[in-house]
Amino acid sequence: ERIPQPASTVHFLIMAYEGEFAGADHPHAEEWIDAPLPPSVAGQQVQINAVSGLIDRWEARSNWGYLDGHAETVSFSNLMENVYRNRFDPRVAY
Repeated sequence: ERIPQPASTVHFLIMAYEGEFAGADHPHAEEWIDAPLPPSVAGQQVQINAVSGLIDRWEARSNWGYLDGHAETVSFSNLMENVYRNRFDPRVAY
């Protein structure tokens, strides 16, 4: 099956530098969406502030690789709005 938006779907990311997910092979983005503050949960699994910002903030910036092969430095707020609009689920990537 084709991915509808490969240029909008995150494929590669930087795992957390420290903690339970340091050295893990994948995050659990499905846990972030329903969290009261998604960046705080995501920041425990992924280094959402590898470029700048605080680890638990929407404004945290990191490098993200996409299915079409390009990479971008963007803030976490540009990646996730809700379960129906986020760049981690290929079915709803925008």
